[in-house]
Amino acid sequence: LTAGRDVPIGVANLRGGGCAAPILIVEDNLLNRSLLLDQLTTLGAHVIEATNGEEALALLSKETVDIVMTDIDMPVMDGFRLLAEMRAQGFAMPVYAVSASTRPEDIAEGRARGFTDYLAKPVPLETLAAIVRQSAERGRCDKQRGDEGDVADALPDVPDVPQAYVEAFRIQAGRELAEFDGVMRE
Repeated sequence: LTAGRDVPIGVANLRGGGCAAPILIVEDNLLNRSLLLDQLTTLGAHVIEATNGEEALALLSKETVDIVMTDIDMPVMDGFRLLAEMRAQGFAMPVYAVSASTRPEDIAEGRARGFTDYLAKPVPLETLAAIVRQSAERGRCDKQRGDEGDVADALPDVPDVPQAYVEAFRIQAGRELAEFDGVMRE
């Protein structure tokens, strides 16, 4: 559970003027959460993180966010239950499912159960840029784009893999390999 991290980057900051879109990421996988965090902060969003639905609800009781992006399959409380609990508690902000499953029936179920949209991992930066831009347009802050130009022109080149991701991947892979090894020994 992490309080927000904020890393606006000049031309890609879609909110402008230091006004960032608070976005809650709910993802149990460290590597997936780190990638989404990096993408959103590159776009100038302020990001708050939770590792499951229960942590997300606790954060939502204290923090105001514009958007929630949640994994579906998580321990403690999954994304479907999180969405149902949020709506039962009166939270009306857009909630996006972010899932590795791209089967048409999974996408249809996600939309039928009330997600704003269903995004396949890894989410393209252009898709996230459109979501952040829409949030800025209906958000609490005035849009101050100035001379920033078209968002597609502002997207960065694909960078080398940062060392932090390499380490996050190693940690996550180690956990999953240990779990797999335990299952195989049974």
